[in-house]
Amino acid sequence: MDLDGELCQFIVQLFARNYEDTSAKRSYFRDDSFIAQILPDSVENFDAFVDVVADKMHTIVQEAIDLPSGSGLFVWATVEEQPIIAFFKLNYQRRFGCVVEDGQVSWQSVGKLLPTCTQHEYDYFFINIYDKKVWMTDTKCHVGDKAINFMADRILKL
Repeated sequence: MDLDGELCQFIVQLFARNYEDTSAKRSYFRDDSFIAQILPDSVENFDAFVDVVADKMHTIVQEAIDLPSGSGLFVWATVEEQPIIAFFKLNYQRRFGCVVEDGQVSWQSVGKLLPTCTQHEYDYFFINIYDKKVWMTDTKCHVGDKAINFMADRILKL
């Protein structure tokens, strides 16, 4: 990834904006937590962790009745010598865009646009790998007839 590119800047802004969010729900993994057991000890094992968690998330998201569709973004970062894993579920936005086709300009509804990092149209979690500390958004959705925090209850199982 180009460290000076727009995508990298977007990820850095998203991470920085939410890393110290005082409204985040905070918790720790239990010792018997599946996620805690598979936390990577280095960036070299990060992709394998992402594969397992992403598969689990895909299944869980499909069960939710009212969870907006979106794209997921996993990030490995080091903050003050502590390895951090972050995940952002970026909810798709529908907006109008100016489209030029065959010299004709028109306004068309464009779907599956990602939110800006200031729109708060996303959910996230952060994991401090050494401390097994977790902080996340507290977004509720419905699975069956139950309202749950899908990050804490179904993905991280805190």
